[in-house]
Amino acid sequence: MKLFAAVSLLLCQTLFAQVVLEGRVRDANSHRDIPGVNVYHTTSTIGVITDAAGRYRLELNADSVDRIRFEHISYDTLSFTINELMNMDEVFLQERVIPLRTVDVEATAAPLDINRDLPQTVSVLDAKNFEMRGYVDAGDLLRTEQSVQVEEVLSGKKTVSIRAGNPDEVIVMYNGVKMNSAYDNIFDLSLIDLEDVQRFEVIKGSNTALYGSDAFSGVINIVPKREQDYTLRLQQRFGTYASGNWGAHLYRNFGRAFGAYSYKRGAFERRFSGDDSGVLSNETAHQTATALLDISPNADGRDLLSVNYVRAELDYENARFQESLLNFNQLVSARYSGSRLIKDLSFTLGYQWLDETRFLVDNLSLLSRDLDNRSLSFNLDKSFTIGQADLLLGYQLEQTTLDFLDDRPTDAQQEGVESAELSQQRNGGVAIAKFRANTGSDYLHTANFNVSFRYDAVRDRQESVQLRRDSAMDSTGAFEENSWQEAMLKFSANLSGSRNDFAFDAFMNYGRNVKFPTLFQQISAPLADSTSFYSANLQPETSNGLEVGANFTWDTREHPAIYGVRLSGSFFRNTFSNKFVSLLTPASALVRYTNIKSAQISGAEAAVTFFLFRKKATVEAGTVFYSIPDLERLAFPFKYDQKHTLKLSIDHRGYSLQSLLFYEGEQLGFTRENPETFTGALQEITIESAFNMDVNIGKFFEVKGLKLILNASARNILNDDTQLEGLALRDRRFYLTLGAQM
Repeated sequence: MKLFAAVSLLLCQTLFAQVVLEGRVRDANSHRDIPGVNVYHTTSTIGVITDAAGRYRLELNADSVDRIRFEHISYDTLSFTINELMNMDEVFLQERVIPLRTVDVEATAAPLDINRDLPQTVSVLDAKNFEMRGYVDAGDLLRTEQSVQVEEVLSGKKTVSIRAGNPDEVIVMYNGVKMNSAYDNIFDLSLIDLEDVQRFEVIKGSNTALYGSDAFSGVINIVPKREQDYTLRLQQRFGTYASGNWGAHLYRNFGRAFGAYSYKRGAFERRFSGDDSGVLSNETAHQTATALLDISPNADGRDLLSVNYVRAELDYENARFQESLLNFNQLVSARYSGSRLIKDLSFTLGYQWLDETRFLVDNLSLLSRDLDNRSLSFNLDKSFTIGQADLLLGYQLEQTTLDFLDDRPTDAQQEGVESAELSQQRNGGVAIAKFRANTGSDYLHTANFNVSFRYDAVRDRQESVQLRRDSAMDSTGAFEENSWQEAMLKFSANLSGSRNDFAFDAFMNYGRNVKFPTLFQQISAPLADSTSFYSANLQPETSNGLEVGANFTWDTREHPAIYGVRLSGSFFRNTFSNKFVSLLTPASALVRYTNIKSAQISGAEAAVTFFLFRKKATVEAGTVFYSIPDLERLAFPFKYDQKHTLKLSIDHRGYSLQSLLFYEGEQLGFTRENPETFTGALQEITIESAFNMDVNIGKFFEVKGLKLILNASARNILNDDTQLEGLALRDRRFYLTLGAQM
């Protein structure tokens, strides 16, 4: 018996020897590393998942002719014998046009946050499409989206509008925490360092229920990187306007924990056209720190606790207008998402500091403004599955304090709030139900009906009020307490399916949304007057919106040149009540806000994408049209009514080329001759249309474990002038970026 056991053991050791397989998985076109690839033994299903650098190490007892399979939802599946893999340092996977339904999303990847909300028009900008490609900041990147309008002021501050909305109608989230200022509900996207971002999730439209009442025209959800493909990265950028920035990025893997830290500084100096004395300078500093811990019972990455710290500083001076701006923005947040310890639970906790000091002297007035903003936010949601229904229940809390000082000693009118202590508390509850129909069809995979209900209660208080003119007859912008409660109900239906080389997804949404007045709007409300068209007591703005959209994808890989085609389109119509409108007072820098009774906007968006030569090249043509009645331009100031884009991307063996040809329509704004009483003839202000082109060219090299990155980019290359004139965003600019990582 002992002899038989010894012979059996010897035979097993001969047939199934200990094998160690190591290598890296990369994209067949770009040669970028692919994280999250499932690598497993087909017989025993023993396997591993590639890390952030695409590396894998697999140890098992197997025969040399056994096969190892490589699977990823976005790539074609490959398998090799162990003998073949022993001689391969790299495995190249071909990216697909239609994702594989038979492959689960990789275990280490977090699902898109937007998938928890109602189906709607979204864009996902992944790091592989913008990392180290010459984009200066998030505003620079988002400009490439056809439905996004970026506005840049002289200080370098960049805000975005979606679907011809206003910047204070877009919610910006970072790691699940709202970044918008409680003062004016605006966030400066130039403060986001792209090197620390995994992806941008852009929701277009107002049908979101999960992200709060202020998401009136869209949401930008910024997802920070969980893992990096380097230990140390250094970068340096040079460019137009004597601009430049340098950065250092550190990352360390501690097994079930990850840690990262980034630091970047930058500056530029610009001169006005024809004015040598008109110099403006801008200095910025960014710091980001991330810690992530896998607290899953079996270390499968399904229960994650992360802590993020973001700090951005801006120092701006404009000698021409004797203007200075100091901005300090700091956020610390913690997030938990789990599926095992506490099944399908997610919570975020965030605390934000925002300090801003602005000083301005012009021909009309002097302004000295100080803002001291502190915000605490807490979000909690839990998902359930009951039969054919998926349910999500959530609670959101925001508490904000704001010390406000806006001194205008030379203002001829001397009206409005000079200083005050403001506070705001928001409580919100949300319930989303997704009912899945049993289609019983291999072609129609999902037929869902979705409904969401949201309730918000907002309370704003104003204390220690100091008016510019001490008069009971002029209490412009003064209030003791404002409170509102609003409920929102939204419906959605969506269908999706696929067959062989064709896939589609379609949806229809209808619902009501509410936007509450910001603190800035409330203290900027005009004095009530019996002859006035408007009232000093601002009311919440409401919107009823309808949207229909669809995406169609064809896999045509048998064609010698066209690998696939994707066609997408949507139509929306929004009708507003109590629309917020800003009015600029003559001979003063004061801005006033009021409600107008009604406004409406409708629009259509479409894009067609051709994937060429096995996705080595991608060509995308996009167009948007917005219909805004002329008299309602007051509600949508300086928004173009059309934008057309043509994008070309080429990836081949570490080389990359991206070009964007775009046209932005004429931007119109209207005001009344007498904004004080909202009377008189309409006066039109026009910003001319723009046709221009951006180009990025890059290459990365690998030398003995060191990755070198070179990128050259040009903005607005069809512009004849590189001096600052007109819109800052439209000036010609050139950048050269050098990077190295190990």
